[in-house]
Amino acid sequence: HADHKEGRIIYRILKDGTELTQLTLSGEDNFDPAYSPDGSKIVFARTPSSKFGGQSDLYIMNSDGSNPIRLTSGPANDFSPIFSPDGQVIYFVRARWFGHHSPFVSSSWKDKDIYSIDVDGSNLRAITDGWYYGMSGPSVSPDGKQILVQASSPSPLTDEEASASIEKGEQDSLWLVPLDNPDDIHSIRPNLEKYAANRAEKPWATESLTYNDLYEILRKEKYSEG
Repeated sequence: HADHKEGRIIYRILKDGTELTQLTLSGEDNFDPAYSPDGSKIVFARTPSSKFGGQSDLYIMNSDGSNPIRLTSGPANDFSPIFSPDGQVIYFVRARWFGHHSPFVSSSWKDKDIYSIDVDGSNLRAITDGWYYGMSGPSVSPDGKQILVQASSPSPLTDEEASASIEKGEQDSLWLVPLDNPDDIHSIRPNLEKYAANRAEKPWATESLTYNDLYEILRKEKYSEG
């Protein structure tokens, strides 16, 4: 739920549309909720004011909204948390710098990477170290061995590096991160023609296929291969 005056509030509702329950208070911006595998906990991001785009930290609470506990503390911006399949680790995106690279664009959070932290708030560590310009939407494979994330190429890049990155399809693409060897992170370039030719047979297809449209499909296909 979004309210520009009060910030976003996390609610829970049964799939039949009944029992709408407010889990977080107004006056703060609460977003990116994710259930633990057993459904007992919810991890989420919180900005300690209703200001959108501010610095956020991660919290974990019981699924009924009780006992919220802070897991991370600024100055970095933490968001998009997800649980590992065993429910013991939380993976998330951390942006370490707020600013702009050009006087012609507004400031925003940049220099992003995937981090992990145990559910008790211990063992914080960086998974990737590419200082990516953009990163969002991480998901973990069912076996817990890989993370798939949407990201742009590492930054900062020279003009030559940026051109090479575009040629390899690394701009706003999908990246696969093997957790046993995160340095082997690599981009996945989908075969858009393949999906365009078969989109009439795909209930998830859209008239304009993009990397975002293919995110879930590629995630499922890649994980089924491995």
